[in-house]
Amino acid sequence: MNERKKEWDMIRIIACFCVVVIHVAGYGMEIKDPHTTDWMIRNLVVSMVRCAVPIFLCLVEFFSWKKS
Repeated sequence: MNERKKEWDMIRIIACFCVVVIHVAGYGMEIKDPHTTDWMIRNLVVSMVRCAVPIFLCLVEFFSWKKS
């Protein structure tokens, strides 16, 4: 039996949280003026966590791949 690596679980949890942040911070950005501070902060946050989707997908595919 393989032991679970807690490090991979933590990376997955952080990636899930970052995906939620992308959705929450991106809400309403299309109707705001891009010169406001609120829009700039949301844009910065979304830009910083944008890498979460590829990381999450790569981890899911890696762990669901059957080793033969």
